[in-house]
Amino acid sequence: EWYLPNRDGGDPLGPYQTEEIRSLLRKGEIRVDEYVFGTHFTSSRWERIQAIEDFKEAVVAYPKAKLPKRHSKGLASLKNHRSLNFIYRAAGELGSKNIYRRFPRAPFHAEAIVHNGERYFRCDCSDISERGVFIHCERQDLFDVSEEVTITIRDPKHLQTFSAHGVVMRVHDKEGTPGMGIAFIRINPKIRRRIAHYVLDVLQAETASHAGTESRSKSDSDADSESEVA
Repeated sequence: EWYLPNRDGGDPLGPYQTEEIRSLLRKGEIRVDEYVFGTHFTSSRWERIQAIEDFKEAVVAYPKAKLPKRHSKGLASLKNHRSLNFIYRAAGELGSKNIYRRFPRAPFHAEAIVHNGERYFRCDCSDISERGVFIHCERQDLFDVSEEVTITIRDPKHLQTFSAHGVVMRVHDKEGTPGMGIAFIRINPKIRRRIAHYVLDVLQAETASHAGTESRSKSDSDADSESEVA
């Protein structure tokens, strides 16, 4: 036999049979988080209905249904992020005017696996910044813009293998190859700093290379001028 507490503080309500309690639960007249007392209890205290084996079937089981897609606010979620690449201010595609805005990026070639928990795809990275990565994929319809994904990048040479949570910012055909830009939402700070240093090293190497080329060109030009004078 079962008893229910009297909300007015008086004598308990009951006795009820097990099936009567189940019926009250089905009708919604009582909830599984309410208390009940059984005459067979060894303790002198009320117990929650959901904790009693006789009424387990009344507790809603964890759903097996799929979760809805998670969508991000995109750039809005990153507005307070401060770039680690603040010392590079050069203009151009690889500098401050790059497509990810204020985040210098550099060519980067590595294998990437992108998934949303249901669909997995292997892609190739094209370029990277601490802000995100652009990847080449076999199709443009793999994921929707603003859809959140997890990306694992395998790069034993420079950054080592790491995973990050990101959001698809854009999908387009770049140089005839389908691809997508993924902005990092959650990434290990050490990995972010490692990416920043990698980008700076590449950009500085390119700057030095360009400066050397210009210097050689100028020297050749001066030599030609001297020869003409002679």
